[in-house]
Amino acid sequence: MHIRPRGEGDSRFAVFTSAADAAGAALTIQRAFAAEGWPTPRPIRVRIGLHTGEAQLRDGDYYGSAVNRCARLRGIGHGGQILLSEATAALVRDDLPAGASLLDLGARRLRDLSRPERVHQLVAPGLPANFPPPVSLDARPHNLPLQTTPLLGRDQAVGAVRSLLLRDEVRLVTLTGPGGTGKTRLSLQFAADRSTGSRTGRSSWSWRPSPTRRSCHRRLPRFSA
Repeated sequence: MHIRPRGEGDSRFAVFTSAADAAGAALTIQRAFAAEGWPTPRPIRVRIGLHTGEAQLRDGDYYGSAVNRCARLRGIGHGGQILLSEATAALVRDDLPAGASLLDLGARRLRDLSRPERVHQLVAPGLPANFPPPVSLDARPHNLPLQTTPLLGRDQAVGAVRSLLLRDEVRLVTLTGPGGTGKTRLSLQFAADRSTGSRTGRSSWSWRPSPTRRSCHRRLPRFSA
């Protein structure tokens, strides 16, 4: 088993040689958290995502689309919940721990991924089973176009837009710059992050690209003397 921090707060990334072992470890973790007498106003809960696929081992760590899909799957869950991809569910369905079962949550759109994922929840005695719907891209109304590639190296810019728009006195943020610098992609990424990032309240997003100067020029009627 391979366990590493992933640079996302207190999150951990673990690799198992068996999908069934991963499911068993996830149940053990959730039971330990549920049984702990936390000295906090509310118990601490963790969300767990399980996915099975090929990954590249480089410099003692794993990389690849399977790792990204697992992270996005975990991201739509709630504290105390265990979510499985369709690939993992198919491998563990006939080899679940005693009393455990799978609950089909349907196909869900995951951030930065073009292919939706059929998501399953791992349910077991002694653990919470009732959760709000997964916080996926299709959980709230929007018309954001599907992005086929992840946004790389723009975390600081997305954070700057977020810090501006979350201020009470700011109603509008305009992104300007030469064509091809990624203004549209940046705005879409922020909207997608916000549509999945809030676990309370309601939000909706509507996206409409502004016409370029060239497209405006083409719409002007022609006159001749």
